[in-house]
Amino acid sequence: MKSFLFDKSKGICLFDFEHTTAEANAQAIQNMRNLLNIHKMSIHDLNLELADGILTVYGEVNCQKTKEIIILLLGNAKGIACVNDKMSLYQESTSGEANAKKPSQFYEITPNDNLKKIAKRFYGDESYIDKIINANKPLLTAPSDIFTGLVIRIPN
Repeated sequence: MKSFLFDKSKGICLFDFEHTTAEANAQAIQNMRNLLNIHKMSIHDLNLELADGILTVYGEVNCQKTKEIIILLLGNAKGIACVNDKMSLYQESTSGEANAKKPSQFYEITPNDNLKKIAKRFYGDESYIDKIINANKPLLTAPSDIFTGLVIRIPN
């Protein structure tokens, strides 16, 4: 299992994270399932467990990118401090990319960051903005979608 840390005070509001009753947690989990369905995230045998801001995700996905996007979609929600990844891959990507199976780096947006700076830092060229946006869809669709505390993926 790998754990990913998030700023629980930032992100989209999927649930009332100040109330941790069993009923509130059940509603939070349903909202997370709905978010994954809206974005057509394919995951077999999805199971989510939420306790004290720690979300554990179980299931099987078809590729590393889908796994990472699920972690980011759910982890970038207010109230989530940590996502424990217990997902497995049932089919590796056949896209032909040499790095398709390698996990991406995760990067937390800091004050004064923008996608040009991030592209320059990781790829040596600020024109790689589209690569970052495409790697993070549906979390990002434009450079203006980033905010301090957002965690994004930087593909190899």
